Amino acid sequence: EYNEGSLTPLLRPCSKFMIAQEAPVLMTKACELLIQEISVRAWQHTDTHRRKTLQRADIHSAVGENEVFDFLIDIVPRVMPGTAPAGSDASHQT
Repeated sequence: EYNEGSLTPLLRPCSKFMIAQEAPVLMTKACELLIQEISVRAWQHTDTHRRKTLQRADIHSAVGENEVFDFLIDIVPRVMPGTAPAGSDASHQT
C-alpha cells in the first residue's frame, strides 16, 4: 500500500518490525562508498573536458560507462547535447 503522491510505502500503526543495530551503519557506509565512486568517475569526465565544475552530464556519463550503475540510468537526468544545464554559462568553462 502506497501513500498518494509518494513512492514510499505506508507504515501501518500496528506494524511492528525490528532492525539490527548495525544495519543503519552498514547502509550509511554503502551509500557513502557509492556516492564517492560516482563522484570520482564523474570528476574524471570533468577533468577530461578541462573544466573545473562538475556538471550533471559528467554524472550521467559516469553512471552510463559502467554496467554496475545500470540501476541508476533511469534516475540520473540526461542532458541533451547542445543544451547547457540550468545555471551554467559556457564562458566559465575554463
